[in-house]
Order: sequence, then C-alpha cells, then structure tokens
Amino acid sequence: MVEVKGTLEELRDLFGHEVKKEVRRQTTKAAKKVVRGGVKKASAYQKKVGKHMRALKKKHPRMSPSQIMKKAHKLAKKK
Repeated sequence: MVEVKGTLEELRDLFGHEVKKEVRRQTTKAAKKVVRGGVKKASAYQKKVGKHMRALKKKHPRMSPSQIMKKAHKLAKKK
C-alpha cells in the first residue's frame, strides 16, 4: 500500500494539472496533423463545374445530384 501525503485539495490540483498537460499535448498533436495536410485550392475546372452546378440546381430543382454533376461536367468541358 502506498502512503499519500497532502491535503485533498493539493492532490486534486496535482492530478488535475497532469491531466490538463496530457490533454493539451494530445490536442496539439492532432492540430499539427491537420495543419500538415492543409487544404488544397480548387482548380479552374473545379470552379467552372461548381458554377454550372449552382446554375443547374436553380434551373432544375428536382433533378438528382448525380444528373446535375454529369451535366455540369459536360458544360465545363465544352467552354
């Protein structure tokens, strides 16, 4: 058996501080992974497709997303 000296308040502070350190270390590790991956910019072609998709959705609200995507790709390739 281990004898622990100190008040309950001191022990809570001690263990609470260690837990906070561990959580902070884990979150910074996760944040670094996200930053390393980064977000890639959309190409000009992708921007054209997005523009055509928005227009097609407004024009044909009942059309399925896959059909909109196909038409948007065809329009982007033509222009």
